[in-house]
Amino acid sequence: MRIAICDDDQLIRSRIASILEANTELSKSSDFEEISSGEELLKRHTDNPFNIIFLDIEMDGMSGMQAGHELRKDDKDVIIIFVTNHEQYMPNAFKIEVFDFIIKPIVTEEINEVLQRALAKYMNQHRILSVKWQGTTYNVDISEVAYIEAYYRRIIFRTIDTNVNHECNGSLDEYERDLYLHDFLRCHRNILVNMKHIRRIENTYILTKCNRKVKMSDRKR
Repeated sequence: MRIAICDDDQLIRSRIASILEANTELSKSSDFEEISSGEELLKRHTDNPFNIIFLDIEMDGMSGMQAGHELRKDDKDVIIIFVTNHEQYMPNAFKIEVFDFIIKPIVTEEINEVLQRALAKYMNQHRILSVKWQGTTYNVDISEVAYIEAYYRRIIFRTIDTNVNHECNGSLDEYERDLYLHDFLRCHRNILVNMKHIRRIENTYILTKCNRKVKMSDRKR
């Protein structure tokens, strides 16, 4: 998990970072990055996306509100938590689906409470399926699956990395029931597509964001 702390006040950044580092809910493999500007946040997020961002609203240069709008243009899943001195920003912040607000001064209990709920949301977004094939078990993050295909009594998970696919035995009907709340819908009798990864819908197929073409039936269209 990658967590960014973006604030132009170094003391605030260090304070939040120390609270996160002491939090037992976080894995030791979690990566914390302290960032001092909205411009730098956008650059780093483009290079290697963050999962959770603590974002100050009032900063020199690009404000946290502007940075939040830019983040949301391409990333609907990143969890944004605003940190601010002023509550009047709340109405505008909801337009970019901010997860929560933390009002300065920083209180350890508030950071931990918000973080716990943010982690629960993250785990829901990144549900892991364990699939077994030919004696080997693979963990599949469903957020990285573009579509699921049934093929000769096999289930194939086609991921956004076109070089990585996972197979197992099973029923597409079972996965349809199980993954409906995670935005997987049937577009063909043999295919479940992840709605989050759709780029374009044509007459007979769906083009995913990773440029995979997925069959679509007239009835399911």
